[in-house]
Amino acid sequence: MKRIVSGIMLTLMLIDTLTLAFNIQRVKSEPRTIVVPDDCPTIQDAINSANQGDIIFVRAGTYHENLIVNKNNLTLIGENKDTVIIDGGTKGTVIRIISDYVIVSGFTIRNSKYEYWYAGVTVEQAVSTKIINNIITNCFDGVLISKSQNLSIINNTLLNNKWNGVHLKYYCYFDQIVNNTILNNRNGISIEVESNNNYILNNYIEGNELDGLDLMGSSQNIIVGNTIANCFTGIYFGSKADNLNIVYHNNFINNYYQVTCYSAPNTWDNGYPSGGELLE
Repeated sequence: MKRIVSGIMLTLMLIDTLTLAFNIQRVKSEPRTIVVPDDCPTIQDAINSANQGDIIFVRAGTYHENLIVNKNNLTLIGENKDTVIIDGGTKGTVIRIISDYVIVSGFTIRNSKYEYWYAGVTVEQAVSTKIINNIITNCFDGVLISKSQNLSIINNTLLNNKWNGVHLKYYCYFDQIVNNTILNNRNGISIEVESNNNYILNNYIEGNELDGLDLMGSSQNIIVGNTIANCFTGIYFGSKADNLNIVYHNNFINNYYQVTCYSAPNTWDNGYPSGGELLE
């Protein structure tokens, strides 16, 4: 009888141990802050060693790199956008993002390769990435977005890029381009190829060689509160597919053509008493 009881007790203890083992949840590691160059000598080394959720903090300096961000939920923060410089050396895209929930903020990003499909920052097939408070200059495109949704491009200065300050191409939806200063590019903002339902709000766009805002084959975008000055064309709608856009409360100042429109219908008024456009 004692042997039977002992066997039962041993079995129960074994069951309890197995139950506890199966119920143990994996403990998630806390996000780390990786400091460049203190912890890693280069930004790419920091990206390679990071886990999802980590923060990469970059101290002042010039970093000659072409970065690939291929992990979700990473944050790259520069100490100061005027003193933390990522220089692509005209070799390729400076920062290429191919993951979701990435934040890039506080950098001067310059010198991509001067050919089509290269940029200061490219985002490819990603969601919810944020490009905030950077200076992006001397690239082919400043920011190039492709097949990506719910992105935020906010409070950046994009100047002296060879083609577009911001370029949305191929099926970009619900992206936000807000409060940027976009100067002296070929086009300020280009939205192309069924990039629909995007928000272009409160940007200052001046001195671009061709168009302040160029829409080609895109519709249902909301374009509100922008100032577009001293461009060849303020807004260019160049396709029959460029319709059902909502455009109001923008300031058009001293453009050779304030608006060129080959498509209809678009909405140019927010109704009484808000009203529509200001042409100067």
